[in-house]
Amino acid sequence: MNKIFPQISKHIGVVESVDIDSGHGIVSCSDERDSDLQKQKVAFCLTGEKILFDKLKYRRATYYTFAKVIENPNTQRVEQKCPHFTICGGCLFQHMSDALYREHKLKKVKNILHHYQEKITDLIVIPSGLRRKANFEAIKKQDKIYLGFHRFNSRQIINLETCRILRQEIVSLIEPLKKLLMEILNEFDKAEFFITLAENGLDVGLEIQNVKFLQEEKKIIIQQFGIENGLQRFTFRHGKKFDEIFCANEKPYLKFASYKVSINPWSFMQTSKEAESAMLGEMQNMLNLCSKKDSCIDLFSGRGTYTLSLIHNFRKIKAVELSEESISALNEVKDLYDLPIESEIRNLFEKPVESRELNEFDVAIINPPRAGAESQSIELAKSNVKNILYVSCNPETFARDLKILENKYRLIDIKVIDQFIWSNHLEVIGFFELK
Repeated sequence: MNKIFPQISKHIGVVESVDIDSGHGIVSCSDERDSDLQKQKVAFCLTGEKILFDKLKYRRATYYTFAKVIENPNTQRVEQKCPHFTICGGCLFQHMSDALYREHKLKKVKNILHHYQEKITDLIVIPSGLRRKANFEAIKKQDKIYLGFHRFNSRQIINLETCRILRQEIVSLIEPLKKLLMEILNEFDKAEFFITLAENGLDVGLEIQNVKFLQEEKKIIIQQFGIENGLQRFTFRHGKKFDEIFCANEKPYLKFASYKVSINPWSFMQTSKEAESAMLGEMQNMLNLCSKKDSCIDLFSGRGTYTLSLIHNFRKIKAVELSEESISALNEVKDLYDLPIESEIRNLFEKPVESRELNEFDVAIINPPRAGAESQSIELAKSNVKNILYVSCNPETFARDLKILENKYRLIDIKVIDQFIWSNHLEVIGFFELK
């Protein structure tokens, strides 16, 4: 009996097609015992395959999970690249050939933005093994550490050994982190690591559930761990309180253009330097087409990824961001180099920049979280900003906000960047001009 899914039954079905939105196979299964099985979505399978799959029931939830191909493996199926694939919930498409994978992702974004299919001509795929940031969850039970990501369709933590999407510097830290937790966690303690590969080394953050401070003996263990593993910094956090336990000579930082910007392990950033570079390259090409670019407003600016990287295009630029800590980091750079940057701490969901304020700028860059920026898009659609660069990690909310902007703006170009390799996510950049 499986402790996570107490009710399991095994079934055989044929994959009729692959769902564009989820990437799951649409499986036909004629089973007189269970009318629910006539057509269901099952992950990790491809069109035409005859598969064995499990029906898992837990409380009121039902899940369908791929087990193996029995007959007719699809010619586009390839060997999995990670021993945790189909178990770990992080990757969905390692079983697809590169060609099929690109085709699926392009179909997905074209399906969402179907009115603009002709503008979506290519997909920039950022290779695996380059992700510079990871969040690991961990628990100590029965005198063993389980550290990793969530199991597919579960909150259970799989015990990670390796990961094909992460930078090797982070992967090499997995086993040492387990040994560290064996020394500092009590039985049934839950912890979470936030790890960033900064320009000058690894920046590690730790939270332990219901633990507000660490005893001195545990801090000494962590300090030794930091030295032995060549960390740049190790920080313990509870709530909003930071306790920097170990730090090498220089604080961790990222570089935007030639500017060093301080970070912490919880900071938002693009998944890899390569993804960031690709996005900035496309944005620069778009800016080159702007008729006027004397001034710019960067909405949801974060620590200044775009503000600092693209500042050379403008005489002045304003960065607007909710996070006080992010604006503080940006202001440090602004003051050090005497840059023509104005900054403002502002909740753009509750208090979007109004059209009259936007009219002071030639160009608007907007990079909201996955929820999109509906209220800010309404204000942009009332403004006279000449060009908008909309960067989105969620094509669905981009499509929603696009409909708002269309009232006054013309979509000139769309670029699609896959910085979330083997996942179902995509990054899109839209370039708009005032009608």
